[in-house]
Amino acid sequence: MEPKPAHRRSIVFPVLLVGVGLYLLAHNVGWIEISPWKALATLWPLFLVAIGLDLLLGRARLWAVLLVACLFTGVCLLLFHTDTFVHRAFRESPVEERTFEVPLRDAPAGVMDLDLDLGVLTVDALPEGSPLLALGKVRTDPDGRLEVGESAGDAGTRVAVIFDQRRHGPRITFPGFERKREMDLLLSRAVPLEVKVDLNAGTGDLDLASLRVHRVRADLNAGTGTVRLSPGIADGTAEFAVNVGTLDLVVPEGCAARLNAAGALATVEVDEARFPAGDGGYRSPDWDTAACRWDITVRGNLSTLTVR
Repeated sequence: MEPKPAHRRSIVFPVLLVGVGLYLLAHNVGWIEISPWKALATLWPLFLVAIGLDLLLGRARLWAVLLVACLFTGVCLLLFHTDTFVHRAFRESPVEERTFEVPLRDAPAGVMDLDLDLGVLTVDALPEGSPLLALGKVRTDPDGRLEVGESAGDAGTRVAVIFDQRRHGPRITFPGFERKREMDLLLSRAVPLEVKVDLNAGTGDLDLASLRVHRVRADLNAGTGTVRLSPGIADGTAEFAVNVGTLDLVVPEGCAARLNAAGALATVEVDEARFPAGDGGYRSPDWDTAACRWDITVRGNLSTLTVR
């Protein structure tokens, strides 16, 4: 009776444990400065390579498997510990600051169309008497893309701003490890405004309390937004689409509001002392006679909405 061939146990996980342990030890004693979490977020495909090598060499001699494992570990250390493209990728990227201005001229009104990915957006008011319609300041890594377009029409000046990452082909990233971008946008107090925001996986803080914004439209996708609406608006309109995100909406004191919230919202918290619930949504008691009022529509999926 022929003896059964000896069953070789997989060495993938033991080698991975040894490699991870050595890496963490080197990081703790200061030999390697790269964060383990950043390393895991970008180099996780190496685990697939290790498993594939183990399957490929499943019937090879043990010494050949160990040799490949040593070569694999050496390549990983070389990528991390020398001045290679992988090592440079984990260094702190230099932060670039850019500024753009849009003159007010004789525009009767303004429309701001903002498209931002993976970043932080802050909107506030310019000082009184500013000759600008908009002033933007951005902070970004060199991979950030900023495009500003301006066009004039009968309805006023339209400004389109795109602030995202230059595309160099498909890229896999883990949430929390993306390179963040920041934009501070100041708008004119002198003219009526419309503000449209498309925010993807970012954070937005729109303080419109000192502006004459009469229409707001915002799409929040996997993001968080806080919006303070403008006071003194006779008939304002606010439309929001929130997908897997959070929206905190502040209606100015002295303004009435009518709120229609629909979709698969996970949580809805409304100040019913100001906006009692009724048929079709929430509505201020003085809606019909209020000098300032906002008609608000929110569509959401797995999102949280707070109105106060």
